[in-house]
Amino acid sequence: MKQQKKSKFFTFIFSFIPGAAEMYMGFMRQGVSLMAVFALSIVGMACSLQALFCPVMISVWFYGFFHARNIAALSEDNFMALSDSFIWEGLMEEKGFKISSPTIRKWAAGFLIVIGAGLLWD
Repeated sequence: MKQQKKSKFFTFIFSFIPGAAEMYMGFMRQGVSLMAVFALSIVGMACSLQALFCPVMISVWFYGFFHARNIAALSEDNFMALSDSFIWEGLMEEKGFKISSPTIRKWAAGFLIVIGAGLLWD
């Protein structure tokens, strides 16, 4: 689907659902990835991890809302210059998020294993 500027009213209405406005404007990868992160945060809250996932869910909602509004406000040239990519692709680039310390990797892996075991135990 080719990206194109659409009705500002419908973009505003769709921006209340994270990812829906991006999908409405033709940025399917961005929209699906925002919806996926939002849905996973809801699942995390349903699994008795409200303290951990509530800030994530609120942050994703605000990011999705303002991201859609900023895209809709771009000029036609800047809008067409945007590329459709998943929101986490920037983390995988060379300049992005990278953990080089083996100690931090081990602690992060252990933390995630404990979280997963806690979810399974519950």
